[in-house]
Amino acid sequence: MRLWVHLIWRRANSSILATAGPREDRKLEDFIHQHGERVAAYAWYLYVNNEPRPYNLEAVKHVEKFQSKAGKVYVNTHEDQGAITRFPLSAFLAMPDGFLVEALLRYTEIQNRTREGKDFMNRDGYFLLDAVKCSVPGLPKSWGESPVEQDKNE
Repeated sequence: MRLWVHLIWRRANSSILATAGPREDRKLEDFIHQHGERVAAYAWYLYVNNEPRPYNLEAVKHVEKFQSKAGKVYVNTHEDQGAITRFPLSAFLAMPDGFLVEALLRYTEIQNRTREGKDFMNRDGYFLLDAVKCSVPGLPKSWGESPVEQDKNE
């Protein structure tokens, strides 16, 4: 698992990112191989920080309000535990298309503006580049490498 996935998640959420293991790792690596690491990281960043959130970390509360024949109003509330997104990265990898298109558009715009000599990177853009580089003090650099890079270094 790439470290930037967790860094981006932790910046937006106070909870720890639950991952689904090796199968999810392979899907992520395939996604990165298809689109490039920076675009994949940017798409993940857009997913995690989207408003409204495309994932639920808490149960969704439903309110049912109805009126009896006598005119008395009843209100029932219940929580839907099934609506909690248990594995957000898997949910993202299952349908990343909208976030991928937005990431490609924004990343292309950033590259074009940078070529023109304009500083288009905002603080989130710089954070994203740092996350991809995995420059986290105290953590081994190999945690941010792909499995192929790790095999080369060993």
